[in-house]
Amino acid sequence: MGKLWGRIVTSLALAAASAVVIGGCSDIVGVDFGAVHAADAGAGDDAAGDDSSVAPGDDATVCTPKTCSALGFACGAQNDGCGSALSCGNCPTGKVCKGGQCACVPTTCPALGIECGTANDGCGNALDCGACTVANETCQNGKCACTPQSCTVQGAECGTVPDGCGGTYDCGACATDAGAPNCGGGGANKCGANPCMPLTCTGLCGQPSNGCGGVLACPGCTAPETCGGGGKANVCGCTPTTCTALGLNCGSVADGCGNMLDCGTCTAPESCDGAGTANVCGCTPTTCAALDKNCGAVDNGCGTNLDCGTCTGYDTCDGSGVANICGCTPHCTACCGGANGCGGTCAPLPCCDIGCFVGGTMITMADGTLEPIEHIHAGERVRAYDVTTDTFVATEVTDVVQHDPEASRDGIVLVNGVLRATTNHPIWVDGHRVRADELELGSMLLLPGERRPDGRVDERQGRVWSLQLLEGRVPTFDLRVGAPGTYVADGIVVFIKE
Repeated sequence: MGKLWGRIVTSLALAAASAVVIGGCSDIVGVDFGAVHAADAGAGDDAAGDDSSVAPGDDATVCTPKTCSALGFACGAQNDGCGSALSCGNCPTGKVCKGGQCACVPTTCPALGIECGTANDGCGNALDCGACTVANETCQNGKCACTPQSCTVQGAECGTVPDGCGGTYDCGACATDAGAPNCGGGGANKCGANPCMPLTCTGLCGQPSNGCGGVLACPGCTAPETCGGGGKANVCGCTPTTCTALGLNCGSVADGCGNMLDCGTCTAPESCDGAGTANVCGCTPTTCAALDKNCGAVDNGCGTNLDCGTCTGYDTCDGSGVANICGCTPHCTACCGGANGCGGTCAPLPCCDIGCFVGGTMITMADGTLEPIEHIHAGERVRAYDVTTDTFVATEVTDVVQHDPEASRDGIVLVNGVLRATTNHPIWVDGHRVRADELELGSMLLLPGERRPDGRVDERQGRVWSLQLLEGRVPTFDLRVGAPGTYVADGIVVFIKE
């Protein structure tokens, strides 16, 4: 169709399709499109009269994309509300985007390489990395290290004692002239007068002192216990680890002592092992390719969105009816074909080039009387306007044609609240043939005036002050007349359809 009207007729036709039908065609409630013509005239039109600023496809309501600020998002790919992805930026190191917000991800003891003590989790909280469980070990700079136990620390006065770290200390001998010559006579590795009763390995492991200056060679422990593992030197034991010390936060984990730890559950969309690390909550995001999506913002399954790109050419995101898939759905509503909105053309229908009026349109006869168009017969004479002589004359009707409702499938144009014509019927405007769907508000129509005493009819002009698109698919009629090829319909001069 021509000019701007050609591009908006589809959306107007949809609106008209929902109009209320009370009775016949004259009762159809239309959609006022006059204001649209007035507002769009001027800037933006190309040489052909078409609005070059309008993208290919339907001119539906323009969607205004949202901004990251308006949506309250600080990061990630978000939906802009119009089917496209909106990039809201990246998070600084140490933070991840969750729900459009940068969130701190606390680190773990293993990730820090810390075995014991407390540390900063990177998010302002204390991280408890546990305590040293082996006898004689203390936490030094986040590592459990063995501290040798001296004779004084152990209270040993004589003999050889283990230092607790795999070595021994020589604590000397008892003085023979002090009345306490026996090492172990006053207790384990203490000088005394009594003879020493050496200890045995019963209940002991490793190389403990025998209490009389010597060192025992005791058997090892049965796993999972270790010598000193319960915190007591040379005694078999096991101190269970913790989920925190292991850097784990979900599922069941061995505590190192034959039992299982319950490290809790994860909060959706994260799952245990979800990021590929056992017993750690996480989520592995999907990809646009895996989802078979190629445009817009798509949930990655982990609480944030993927940016799947934009479409090109006539394609739009969701354009084919499938979410986040580039496509274009052809629209062929024009009776005479034309562009389908997707780079192709629509096939003309049988109704193409049929211009006509609805039943009830009053035709001015040669004598000035009025007759409904559907009551006129061939051979009758109607009033016509001769463009070459600028006079109203009489001309003969050669045929009256009734068209199928499909001929008006594009809708009916209501001019000034009176004339109801198919979109393609030509009307006299400013001395030219103009299709009904190309009329502009303010255009000058030609109207018959009063009859003079000499029989001539005055001519006058009237402006187009109202345009509406009514629902189509109603029976319509057309006249075939002789020269000059015009007649008067509802008081307005129209041309026959060539």
